[in-house]
Amino acid sequence: MNTTGCTARELTLALADADRRERQAAADKAQLIAALCDVYRATDGSANPALPGAERLITVGADGTPVVSDFLVLEIGPLLGMSEASAGMLICDALNLRHRHPLLWQAVGELKVEVWKARRIANDVARAGLTLDAALAIDEKITPYLDKLPVGPLLRKLSRMIVKADEVLAEQRAKKARRERFVRIHHDIDGVSTVVARVATSDAIALDTALTLAASDAILTGRSEGVDELRSVAFGDLALAYLNNPGPAVAPASSTANRRIPRVAEIVVHITRETLTDGRGVARVEGVGPMLLDQVREVLGGCSKIKIQPVIDLNDDPGVDTYEIPDRIRRHVNLRNPVEGFPFSSRNSARCDLDHTSPYRHGQPKQAAQTRASNLGPLSRKVHRAKTLGAWTLTQPTPGTFLWTSPMGLTYTVDRHGTTRGHKQVAPKLAATAKVPRPTPRKPIPRRRP
Repeated sequence: MNTTGCTARELTLALADADRRERQAAADKAQLIAALCDVYRATDGSANPALPGAERLITVGADGTPVVSDFLVLEIGPLLGMSEASAGMLICDALNLRHRHPLLWQAVGELKVEVWKARRIANDVARAGLTLDAALAIDEKITPYLDKLPVGPLLRKLSRMIVKADEVLAEQRAKKARRERFVRIHHDIDGVSTVVARVATSDAIALDTALTLAASDAILTGRSEGVDELRSVAFGDLALAYLNNPGPAVAPASSTANRRIPRVAEIVVHITRETLTDGRGVARVEGVGPMLLDQVREVLGGCSKIKIQPVIDLNDDPGVDTYEIPDRIRRHVNLRNPVEGFPFSSRNSARCDLDHTSPYRHGQPKQAAQTRASNLGPLSRKVHRAKTLGAWTLTQPTPGTFLWTSPMGLTYTVDRHGTTRGHKQVAPKLAATAKVPRPTPRKPIPRRRP
């Protein structure tokens, strides 16, 4: 878009038009997804629906929404460049909007409300477990405020409506939420990690107070770091203090109160020969990301024992003659493809099954080595079913490179670097198989002299 020489008013009007077109495109996308739910079938229906793994019609939305093909999410996800979970939420929200919030759905089509805001409203109501009738009632009450309130006050008003809609259900949700408390850790780059937790409000207040007091005490001792950084240090100190002196709240005093718990960690480090030689540089730690060698040393520094596993050369192609997959080959494939080999999937391959790309054929000659790294790929159960009985086709021209074709004829290339729409031109590579003895060369027959 050429904006050279445009006046401020022209640019303002152009921005407003761009916003309108963006809303229109998002509304069109939501309507197309809802329409696909009505007609999409990955197979022609000739397969026996009772056959294990066959395409099924399932309910993905809340009360009052129709059934859809369970393979639809696998078609939409790669098409829009998103994971199966994200595509599933799109489908769920589109159905909830169309069938449980007709006024909100109409407002989306008339561009009176952004799709993301409408999705948030429909999702909050659905997650609360409200019935179709309750959702329809909230739809009538919340719609008049769509263009009057910013998103924060709008969602607060919505939360009050949800509680009032069914107070008994609200109490059940509160009890359920306490059972679903968690602490999750996501490792970022630069040697830091993000901790996300859901705890009881009383515990959260106590933790906040403790961290603030610890940071204040540190400042009084002359520490120069900022308050947020000192709170972070104090948070880590809480964990180290418990590891050194575990309390009876978690473990009985008679068994572990005076015992130091050793730190146990299994990490996989990818490192180049040059970095090892120089003693400096960047290594890639599985599940964490890129780290400087000094940071790797820091991670391992508190460990009393370090066990070095054999180096795995991903250029090899280990194989066996059995259907069962040995741990050494499973580890090889998971390191080669750390993420599921399906378009735009974000699943950790360690949580997937290993699938034979070319189906295993019992009774084949032993030297075929059908169970080999170049014929295996990490797939989740649904993707495996879609490949076997859901009209998806898959080839693996080179180890770790997967070429997919969807039931609608869309193609994708997946390798350890990610997903590319369309098929790359990949030169087939002969896979290593069991060694076959080479024939002994014949000795030349001596020629007779005349």
